[in-house]
Amino acid sequence: MQEEKRVWSLYIIECADGSYYTGISPDPLKRFEAHCAGKGAAYTRTHKPAALLVTETVGDYSQALRREWQVKRLSKIAKRKFIESPALLPQPSDDGKICLNGKKKSR
Repeated sequence: MQEEKRVWSLYIIECADGSYYTGISPDPLKRFEAHCAGKGAAYTRTHKPAALLVTETVGDYSQALRREWQVKRLSKIAKRKFIESPALLPQPSDDGKICLNGKKKSR
């Protein structure tokens, strides 16, 4: 019997100080609860989580890592736009390149 593949999601948390934390998890709600309990990343231990703003189902672990990398590189203003409308940021292709305006750009 073949093992079922885990589906990973990207999530963005708004912290009490107004900063954002981006991460990936197969269960974003459970991960958010861990961050709130002080058992998440070091960043969320010093910047207390206030709200889970975005969850986006991505695919396998590798795809989720690429998406996380893409979102973490955004400026705070661009992250706000992404939070308002996640579909505006194109997904990286399977080769890890991001398609912008019809042209592929390497990481």
